[in-house]
Amino acid sequence: MTYSNGILKHYEEHKDEILTARVLRKARGRAADVSRSLTRTGAAQATAELLNEAVNKLIGYLYEVDSDGVRANVDVDGRIEIPCPWGSVGRPRYALRRTEGDSLRRYMQFLAAQRRPTPLFTFDNGRWWLNVFDYPDRDKALQYWRIVAVDASIWRRFSTQTAS
Repeated sequence: MTYSNGILKHYEEHKDEILTARVLRKARGRAADVSRSLTRTGAAQATAELLNEAVNKLIGYLYEVDSDGVRANVDVDGRIEIPCPWGSVGRPRYALRRTEGDSLRRYMQFLAAQRRPTPLFTFDNGRWWLNVFDYPDRDKALQYWRIVAVDASIWRRFSTQTAS
């Protein structure tokens, strides 16, 4: 899929920035800005892909291990010790806007309440937790995320909900 006006190229540049978890301080030409020239479906899909890249990056961080073989960013019990892209602190680290982060958080809360598939992330006592018991390694976690990944319809559904 290509666009004659360079939108795909511009989107790919921002996708790389998310992968390196850099904050977009000056850049205003993110996929959400550029989306004005896309169809609504294309804009929703571009945003969904940005959100998926942020979650994929988080999963990578959560399964990193120190030299002693212990997960560096998650406690033994699964408590996440780094900011998540759907939180107010993590949002800018993953180059997400407030509406994107808030919508992703609503979706993550929805997923956490589901029984099938067993959620990768849960929220309890004001903290997010990684389900290290059902998803002991990065590959299983990524397999879960591929099943429940954000798509255009999910983005539209959760971006139009009001915060509760």
